[in-house]
Amino acid sequence: MRKIKVLGARSAHMEYGISGTSYLVTKDIVIDAVNILRSLNKEAAQINHIFLSHCHVEHIADIPFLIDAFFPVRKTPLYIYGLKQTLESLHEDIFNDSIWPDFSKIPMIGSDKSAIIFREVAPNTETKIGDYSFKPILTAHSVMGAGYVITYKGRAIYVAGNSYKCSRIWDEINANKAIKTAIIECSYPSVMQEFAEMNGHLTPTLLREELSNLKRKDVQIIIDCVGTVMKTSIIYELNSHPRTANLPIINDNDTIEFA
Repeated sequence: MRKIKVLGARSAHMEYGISGTSYLVTKDIVIDAVNILRSLNKEAAQINHIFLSHCHVEHIADIPFLIDAFFPVRKTPLYIYGLKQTLESLHEDIFNDSIWPDFSKIPMIGSDKSAIIFREVAPNTETKIGDYSFKPILTAHSVMGAGYVITYKGRAIYVAGNSYKCSRIWDEINANKAIKTAIIECSYPSVMQEFAEMNGHLTPTLLREELSNLKRKDVQIIIDCVGTVMKTSIIYELNSHPRTANLPIINDNDTIEFA
């Protein structure tokens, strides 16, 4: 059974075992880019494709170090996929020859191909790599963002990404029968609901409201992006209500099967 591996499952990048969000789909494909180097070590050199949900630092932090560390030995470009706004932010604010060299203008050693190639993705349009396809679904975050439906041989896992309440997420889950697992965030406790709304995140209270939109009984909901400092209070809240008490919360190094 094919699985994806959780490289990072939290809303911040702190000590070992607490990392920003990232999922290893295959040995050379990841969704978001945090904790890649620490988790994979030298195997991180095999990463060729990075799909970005959005441009916030806890989702992109390893990209500059990844291309720099393995630039001397890379034989293929590092392809970075994302919405237009995400790629523009990454290019203008990180790979701008000020914060970091613009590797999209630097050819690989012994090649005329650029070390980094940016590839824009369009909402609801699949990108295929081998046996996998990646379909971005727009979210309702504080910046333009998207989650991804990852489909492998007719089975799908939906990594919904960072998002406030968003009907597009549930429309996709309800309509796409290939999805058997959906990963939904819950970043802040309900006492911080105003802050969560301002920054495009969910609390346990908001999550329960969102779950009322789920019309299927054959989809497993898994929680990610649980806040680091507030983790204990968030878990207590989730476990205190029957609608969310039995939802699994993922951690670094967990695996999730294409059911």
